[in-house]
Amino acid sequence: MGVVNTMSNVASVLKKYDDVFCSDRGVIAGITLCREHECCTSAVALAYIAIDSLGCLTMDKRQREATGADFRRIASQHIGPSVGATADELWAARCGLLHCYAAESRLSREKPQVMKLVYKYGHVKQTHNVEGWVMIDLDKLIDRLVKAMASIRRKIEGGELDPILVGKRLTMMFNPVRSSQMYQHLVRGKR
Repeated sequence: MGVVNTMSNVASVLKKYDDVFCSDRGVIAGITLCREHECCTSAVALAYIAIDSLGCLTMDKRQREATGADFRRIASQHIGPSVGATADELWAARCGLLHCYAAESRLSREKPQVMKLVYKYGHVKQTHNVEGWVMIDLDKLIDRLVKAMASIRRKIEGGELDPILVGKRLTMMFNPVRSSQMYQHLVRGKR
């Protein structure tokens, strides 16, 4: 009974995970849509939100909410080295973009070794370096994020992450499938 129950818990959690990240209205779909329409700042913002979300799902079981350290952990393990930015640079860029819609943040101002990020996409070539800035490839960032999501999904599936805890954390996140159903319910209720 315990094995079947655990397997159904894992299947249920993976379904929620897929709804949030992989469904046709999930995080990856939103990032892809932004990228395809060259709304690249929006794609980057959603990518940073996704990294935050992965940090929340994988944070220590004693934590009640994710921190910058959780973002940096995901960034250093899955994203940063492959895109040519440090975890601190990604964190600083995330803070600048999400708090001020800017490349600069407090961290990049206070620590000169933390470069500001600019994003290239498509066939744009970097022609020269500008002091204090690092150019990263948006498509590579998205690719690394998708791989990070797949890696964390495998950890849930393989039992490295507690499915009950991950399931509770997923329940707190926006779920595009559930949100759509709630929207339809609310719209029908107002008729």
